[in-house]
Amino acid sequence: MSQTSPAAFQRVHNTRHRLVCLRARREDTQHQMDALALTLEQTTVKIAAVEAELGAAVEAPVAGGVDPTSWLPNELMIMLLLRVGWGMARGRVCRRWHTLHQTPVLQRTLWDQRWEGYASGRLKPRVLLSDNGVENVAIGRDGVVYCVMFLSSTIKCLSPIDGTLLRTLEGHMNSVNALFAGHDGCVY
Repeated sequence: MSQTSPAAFQRVHNTRHRLVCLRARREDTQHQMDALALTLEQTTVKIAAVEAELGAAVEAPVAGGVDPTSWLPNELMIMLLLRVGWGMARGRVCRRWHTLHQTPVLQRTLWDQRWEGYASGRLKPRVLLSDNGVENVAIGRDGVVYCVMFLSSTIKCLSPIDGTLLRTLEGHMNSVNALFAGHDGCVY
């Protein structure tokens, strides 16, 4: 019978020890994953219950048929309409919101308020000047103004606040003919 060298014995012993440790780690990880799966399942059930409760609260009739937003002044509701955006306010929020949204006088008032600053001279329209002229403009989600000058291979990025040049996007071999700012924040 051959005798194993101490180095070989030590190697086998170390390898077995690592294998035992790895199996124990795998078992611990499996227990943690099971616990997290249970927590995720319980949280999902709780979220569904709270969403159902919220839906029931929104849909529940109010005593006496009173609109729950009636304590809000019209001015605040109008500011909300302006802030959220007229088009986005078309969804079902509450009867009062819907009524305000459908009022022609209010629609005209909101439209006038949007342009009142320019009509009164308080706001000045921003003029984009270039020797070649502006060919295309797009407004990004962050408010940055992207401009393509006529016969230019670069895109100018302007500050939405004061119109100062933030950066110039370069890399096109020929002139840029079209520009679009997508909902994903990318400029195409």
